[in-house]
Amino acid sequence: MYGNTKVTLDGRASYSPNIGSFIVAYQWTQPSLGVPVLLSGANTASPTFTARTIPTDSTVLRFSLRVMDAHSS
Repeated sequence: MYGNTKVTLDGRASYSPNIGSFIVAYQWTQPSLGVPVLLSGANTASPTFTARTIPTDSTVLRFSLRVMDAHSS
């Protein structure tokens, strides 16, 4: 990944298993392991961040997405 590259995460294929319900909220987080990034729009289906130059091609960035429907607590 080259430095100063805009990256977009994509959670648009997320769905609710509850019949007739739809996604009302998205919550992207990044575990504390690895290279941290600043997510813009972490509460949207498609947040972005600008990738920094990373030291090796084997660096992995991990993210977690939680979606909530109208029935979520």
